[in-house]
Amino acid sequence: MTSDAPDRRDPGAAATAARVTPAPVSPENAPKLMLPVMFLGALVAAYNENIINMALVDLMADLDVSAVTAQWLVSGYMVVSTLMVAVMGLLFRRFRIRQLLLGALALLIVGTLTGLFAPNFPLLLAARLVQAVGTGMLIPLMMNTVLLVSPRERLGSNLALGSAMITVGPAIAPVISGCMVTWLGWHFVFLPTLILAVLTLAGGLAFVHSVNDTQQIAADALSVVLAAVMLFSLVMGMSEISTNIVLTLCSFVVCAAALVGFVVRQNALAHSGREPLIDLAPMRSVRFFPACLLSMVAMMCTFSMSVLLPLYFQDAVGTTALVAGLYLLVPVLVNAIIAPFAGRIEDSKGEWPLLPVGFLVAALGFLIETLFGPSLGRAGVFVGSVLVFGSVGCVMSPSQTAGLKTLTAQQHPSGVSLVNVFVQTAACIAPSLYIGIMSATQTSRAADLGSAAAAGLGFSHATALAAVIALVGAVLALFYSRMLRRERPAR
Repeated sequence: MTSDAPDRRDPGAAATAARVTPAPVSPENAPKLMLPVMFLGALVAAYNENIINMALVDLMADLDVSAVTAQWLVSGYMVVSTLMVAVMGLLFRRFRIRQLLLGALALLIVGTLTGLFAPNFPLLLAARLVQAVGTGMLIPLMMNTVLLVSPRERLGSNLALGSAMITVGPAIAPVISGCMVTWLGWHFVFLPTLILAVLTLAGGLAFVHSVNDTQQIAADALSVVLAAVMLFSLVMGMSEISTNIVLTLCSFVVCAAALVGFVVRQNALAHSGREPLIDLAPMRSVRFFPACLLSMVAMMCTFSMSVLLPLYFQDAVGTTALVAGLYLLVPVLVNAIIAPFAGRIEDSKGEWPLLPVGFLVAALGFLIETLFGPSLGRAGVFVGSVLVFGSVGCVMSPSQTAGLKTLTAQQHPSGVSLVNVFVQTAACIAPSLYIGIMSATQTSRAADLGSAAAAGLGFSHATALAAVIALVGAVLALFYSRMLRRERPAR
């Protein structure tokens, strides 16, 4: 028995529905090149997220800032980007797709140009935050557009293509940014983003039409503040988890209080007939909520490799940053190749046994890395990373599709926001968690093992935890996919 929330209509909701403005172009008549443009936008957003990592050392020296200060180029970006993801469910109902895409790209281009010529740290940080406003809109916008214009039999395949773009972006960013920093200087890490954003803007002007209905609704200011406090305190807590346990605990308490306040506020708005920032009704569905958790686990698997592999190959094996980035290319290409096929399997066969098998393969890949990490075995770690990235290609988009296709069309914007908030939360948690474990082992064992061996052992401990998390995902996927399989004939 599922506990799906019924579509209750109250007078406030009816009044809102009466103010709906129909789309100028129906979803069935959307231009064929519209989705490729949206996929390119998602690629730009995912790529831009990691461009600054390879430049931190150089810009710290150039701008004379500490590592703690420079880290806000990453943490601040993540907070603003995640906040925009949370707001996008409302923005998608308020504005046309074309308006949102062009607005997001305009903000991204302004922020990128500012970063390209930023003479000091405050202006560079402002540039990154402006970028985050734009990029935080692009991935949810792509997913909402896919849900709106895709036939049901192509939904999984199209979401899988979008997922492949989101995976490829962060993986190629370290390689390209490493080249920019090495050959041209840290300012030029913004140049590829600028080129991609301008190309996407040109495609948007030519091929993207508005196919979504709109409503005259406004964002609740208190909800936005609570979401910002929740995300900021979460990122602050995770960034200090290995160095300042008191600050971490205080941050988590604030995060929990803000989360409770946010949920209470959304429910109060919904019951009073006003528009919540995110409709939380889908979270009461046992056919949707597990999909959010599985998407979160899949992202933690991806981010564990994205942050741990470069550190392992640089600190333990002794390669350069550029070579370490190159080691990621083959696993990511495997992911990009597998993801569309997994989407087709999900469309035709459903979630069973794709999801549980995918998470089990991820756990196997992590186990191989755990065994080979301490001996600094490049081949074993490389094979394990291929298995992990390949398996994430099998589970990331199908997990999201499994949950989103159980919602009504009216719930899709909020469903996309909820899924992406879980994914972004995983992106906040995973780097700090895994790097904290690896760094703690390095620090405690460097004296008796040596720096390289201690790094290898730390990598092994971190991937062991990742294997356990993947196994938890496999168990959840087993029960979830079996439940959906039993319900499929009835639906």
